Amino acid sequence: MAINKVLIIGAGPSGLLLGLFLSQAGIPFEILERGPACHELQRAGVLDEIISRGFLPKTIAWRRRGPVKGEIVKYRLHNDDPNALGMTCLPQPQIGQVLLEKLASVNAPSVRFGVKVIGAGQDETQAWVDVTKEGSDKIERYHASYVIGCDGGGSAVRKSLYGDDFPGFTWKQQLVATNVSLMYDMTGFDYDDINAVLHEEHPHNFVRISKEPGLYRVTYAERDDFTPEQLRARLEWKYENMLPNNPKPDAWVLENFSPCKVHQRIVDKLRVGKIILVGDAGHLTNPIGGFGLSGAICDVGALADCLVGIHTGQAEESILDKYDELRRKVWHEVVNSNSSRNFTGTYEADVDEMVEMWKAMDPSVMEEVSPTPYPTPTCP
Repeated sequence: MAINKVLIIGAGPSGLLLGLFLSQAGIPFEILERGPACHELQRAGVLDEIISRGFLPKTIAWRRRGPVKGEIVKYRLHNDDPNALGMTCLPQPQIGQVLLEKLASVNAPSVRFGVKVIGAGQDETQAWVDVTKEGSDKIERYHASYVIGCDGGGSAVRKSLYGDDFPGFTWKQQLVATNVSLMYDMTGFDYDDINAVLHEEHPHNFVRISKEPGLYRVTYAERDDFTPEQLRARLEWKYENMLPNNPKPDAWVLENFSPCKVHQRIVDKLRVGKIILVGDAGHLTNPIGGFGLSGAICDVGALADCLVGIHTGQAEESILDKYDELRRKVWHEVVNSNSSRNFTGTYEADVDEMVEMWKAMDPSVMEEVSPTPYPTPTCP
């Protein structure tokens, strides 16, 4: 059954990547985006460009910080081989830019920005979305063979199917994700490219995210009752406690500040008739370990294969039920379990118990270091 058209809702990495796959298969599609602008990656022909713009970390470490000594469990990531696929760090907006450029290069349909989806529906033959455009209250309807919700955690497509029902739970802490440029030399602090730092009061993740030294992703947990304004007011104190050399505000530049509630949730079905959910629109996970975006990319690859099979007559529409079944299975068995372990291991675990567990698992990867003692500034 040839597909007449696919409507992709959302121009984030998932929506753009799906559009690229459909373009390569000759399946007509259109991407609608509410905002004003905006191994699957290898198949789509964009991995080399992402690697060239990104940073390939070499080591990852879990470390215990203390006033006298620290202990580290350290692993190499095997990113030394330029021909091997490994971990790549690149901020999501830059990934989106790579995908937009690739879509433009293959003469794919441009993204319609400023289009807000307010509802979705379907019958036996087609699906549709109702939208308003920026600056207008007029409701328009777009029809297609399928509607694909790639519109994130607040998905309008998901809400058209399930309302506010989104099974799962919210973690009792909220995470503050920041990008920061450090204005001092990190040489000598013995930090790895990726660091999960265990501490009774200031656990955090400290990750280098650019080729040029100096730009880091620093993520830490705070109480869930703090407002964004209160969190921002505490940031300088948190940085002074967490970052190497206890820096004052004149030693760093804040590039991004994103506090967020953190969830583990998944819908009952990722496919309901001709409406299909991808990535955060259908399932949420905490960001520790990068399972959110990587899981969404794998959703896209699986769904694209299903749609191509339907379009070329190699598969029946029922193959979309397999997409739903297998991607939910992966979320439960891989994404949810591993990301939850990463979260509790950094933000909720007893530090001494974690270190003893590491030693028991593999004593050879343990190292002992003597970090610079740091004071404890007064909390604002």
